[in-house]
Amino acid sequence: MKELIKYMRIEPGNCTSYDIVYGQYLDQYNEISCIITWLGARGGPKSFTWSYGAGIHSDYVSEKSGISQADLAGIFAGLLRRSFDSSKEDNRGCVGELMGFEEFCPLTGRWVG
Repeated sequence: MKELIKYMRIEPGNCTSYDIVYGQYLDQYNEISCIITWLGARGGPKSFTWSYGAGIHSDYVSEKSGISQADLAGIFAGLLRRSFDSSKEDNRGCVGELMGFEEFCPLTGRWVG
């Protein structure tokens, strides 16, 4: 596996933008892990890591990272539309399932409550 670190500006279509650093790396168990760091968060950068392909629940990520659920919806909507490997159509493999985001459109991150 080739380790990857990429800067991107995500503009998911909900009138926001997010400066993000996304990465994939081999963890201490030689498994692929992912990291997102939101550079523009209030109070300084905020990060979250997870195992490649794992399910992500909004409550857990919000509590551990300090990123609101509304911002997480926009960040993941933008991330999952991106491709970091030209042989893949999108980046959906990094997240197995998004849970707890039912009030948000999965394509734009907009609240649809």
